[in-house]
Parts: sequence; structure tokens; C-alpha cells
Amino acid sequence: MSNRGRDELRKENKRLRRQLQQCRQAEEALRKSEEHYRLLADNVNDIIWTMDMNFRYTYLSPSAERQSGYTLKEAMAMTLEETSTPASVEAMQKAFSEEIALERTESRRGCWSWRLTTKTVPRPGSR
Repeated sequence: MSNRGRDELRKENKRLRRQLQQCRQAEEALRKSEEHYRLLADNVNDIIWTMDMNFRYTYLSPSAERQSGYTLKEAMAMTLEETSTPASVEAMQKAFSEEIALERTESRRGCWSWRLTTKTVPRPGSR
């Protein structure tokens, strides 16, 4: 291998090492961020939840169990209509419809986040 070839190989190796270090730093920052938000979500009194496009829960914070009387496993298997009051379901569906309309007209793509005040339906006899 020529000197020029070795120099190019060294440069590429150095570039890849730098890139690998940046990836490791980004992964560590992401891990710390996830840890921070998990700590918050797991310890708030408010229910934090995420849903897919079919209104199925993909995440419920532990406070859902405390407030509803259902286990997280039970609550995750329930429909929105089973866990929320009719007025809350209507508010969530309205917010979702408005976001869909915005996405169709604007260049917004990806995840959405809303802050809605809703009421959950507790397990009968749990309160």
C-alpha cells in the first residue's frame, strides 16, 4: 500500500472514530433525557399517556393506576371510551381532528403533543 493510501486510511479511521464518539455521546444524552422524563412521568399525580392513531394506549403513567383503580395492564387494554368521560372523549377527538387538518395544510409532520384536561372513569367501587 502506498503512503498516500495509508494517509487516506488514517484520515478515514480518524473520521470514523470521531463519528463513533459523537454517536456514543448522543446515545448517552438520550439515555439521560429518557431517564429524566421517565422519572417525571412515573412520579406525577397527573395521568400522562400516549396513544396510537387508532386511539389505543401505548403508554400510561403509574398515576393512572392510582387514579382509576385499574391496573396498568387492564387500563392499557381498555378503549378510550371505557377510560374517559364522554366529554373528555369528545375533547380528545376534536383536538385530534384539528391536528389532522393542520397537518394537511401545513408542513407539520410527525408527533403531536397536547395538554388536555380530561376526566377518567374510575373502576366501580374504587373510590
